[in-house]
Amino acid sequence: EKVAHRHDSLLTEFFAARAAGNREKMWQVFVNAHLRTGNAITNKLIDDYLSAVTAGTQSPAAGEALDTLSELGNLSRDKTGDRFTADIAQFYRSATASQQQTLVEARKDAAAAYDFFNQSKYELAISLSARARNLFTAIGNHPEALLASFWIGFCHFWQGNTQTSLSITEPAERECKTRGYTWLRSLLQIGLANGLNKKAYYSQAVKFASAAYQSFKDITDKNGELRSLSVLADLYRILGNYRRALYLAQEGRELATEIFADPSQVIGLYAVSARSLMLLG
Repeated sequence: EKVAHRHDSLLTEFFAARAAGNREKMWQVFVNAHLRTGNAITNKLIDDYLSAVTAGTQSPAAGEALDTLSELGNLSRDKTGDRFTADIAQFYRSATASQQQTLVEARKDAAAAYDFFNQSKYELAISLSARARNLFTAIGNHPEALLASFWIGFCHFWQGNTQTSLSITEPAERECKTRGYTWLRSLLQIGLANGLNKKAYYSQAVKFASAAYQSFKDITDKNGELRSLSVLADLYRILGNYRRALYLAQEGRELATEIFADPSQVIGLYAVSARSLMLLG
């Protein structure tokens, strides 16, 4: 309920800023709206666009949604160098009627996959994410295809299929680097860090988690920073560097308070702090 309220508040703030022509406020809300399912603002604009163009009637809503999506893409590219949102906007602007129908189907699959993931029905989530990825790939929508790849790898990780998760996540991370998708690459780097942690490749895991943390800071994604800090704090605890683990856990707890994070995002940080303090004596 708390997360849903925050989501609604972000949307309200964003559209108020857009109505006022306040581009800097639009940007601030946008960077606070990054989720593992994409960006809440971007997703809303895409949904508004697809609803308008598939309704069978002429509506200015489609053009307004696309124009705003393009503006966010340009802001993201100019401020951070991240092309993810700009490439999404470019693809949707050039989509044919047939591709628009495919996009509706693919995004329904992706949304359903997320719901199944939250129910711990990982096989169903993997199946729907794979179908979404195939649909996105078939029409050349690379950003959303790569996001679907993240989810396939993430679900395999939660199933305990660590090597399968890594085999999906690694090439997706490399492609994001090539395409300039900083935000999604950072998310995939967290996935790699988690997988490498499971396989006890701790130094490599720290490398990926540290890279993700720095990138999330560079693009001012505080949700991403928090995820990175949680992973890093636990890795340093495992490596026996308890003072470093405590420092990172404290930084994470302070950030969680700042962004009104869901309690589920903070539990791990408290656990790391407790264990580290106990082992320090």
